[in-house]
Amino acid sequence: MGTADNNTSLAPSPDVRCLEDLPSGVMHLENLKTIRVEGEEAEHFLHNQFSSDVSALAAGQQQPGAYCNPKGRALAIYRLLRDDTGFNLVLPDDLAEIVSRRLTLYRMRSRVEIGIGERTGVFGYIGDLPQSANMWRLDNRRAMRLVADSPGPDESLEHQTPVLPGEFWKLAAILAGEPQVYAATSESFIPQQVNLDLVGGVSFSKGCYPGQEIVARVRYLGKIKQRMTGAVIQGAGADAAPGDPLFIRERPGQKAGMVVDAVRFPDSTWLSAMVPVEILDAGEIHLGTADGPQLSLLPPPYSIATERSRPA
Repeated sequence: MGTADNNTSLAPSPDVRCLEDLPSGVMHLENLKTIRVEGEEAEHFLHNQFSSDVSALAAGQQQPGAYCNPKGRALAIYRLLRDDTGFNLVLPDDLAEIVSRRLTLYRMRSRVEIGIGERTGVFGYIGDLPQSANMWRLDNRRAMRLVADSPGPDESLEHQTPVLPGEFWKLAAILAGEPQVYAATSESFIPQQVNLDLVGGVSFSKGCYPGQEIVARVRYLGKIKQRMTGAVIQGAGADAAPGDPLFIRERPGQKAGMVVDAVRFPDSTWLSAMVPVEILDAGEIHLGTADGPQLSLLPPPYSIATERSRPA
């Protein structure tokens, strides 16, 4: 987990609750890598590997999704960016080699080329989004851009937008209710436990992919016992990392949940947490131990009320 610059002007306000509250800027996302997949069967191949509906993705569009193991647990969560000649899979750098090897293993006789974009830079934009080639809009406040053989954004974009620490990109994902998986948490969650189905990362109408039967069974039997929520711990000193345990005071000896993602600024720690559905509204959740720092839950950017009403 990174720590933002000590310049307090680059730290988020304690009142931040949604993407619109964040400052505008461009970030070099050095903790992300790309896997390039192209070839005449690339779409068909990826559609049969991933949880998202790859066949519905047109050039210039993007989508999140999960690469699951046969038990339905996410090996990785990706952002898939399609261009005119293929696909760019954007994911944390500590999973790029693992995912690339696995895709290559299952390629078999498919007419597909797979390779890690070692010299491709990934950049994130928040706020007023510039128009540029190789840029994919995630929503009305965020975009991603890929730059080949470049240590930073090109000058034509750099003068348009202030440079922000990369931690703001992770904070934006937390506020948007978007999960991430790292090497430390790979195969720890099914997609619904971290709300990937609520942000367009799971298709329930497509055909088979690894883990599809488990993911579909959880949906149709209504057995989603955990969901993800955003949270903040105000004050310095709370150091959270993906995979850290969460507790509630009523059950001090029993882990209640897990940190999905986290980012620390000088005076606050922001995180996404997977917790039992029944404590999302009124539960008192603590980091590390039942007496550890208490999480202040953030308002969700989407409704999960229908999921809460399903039988456990």
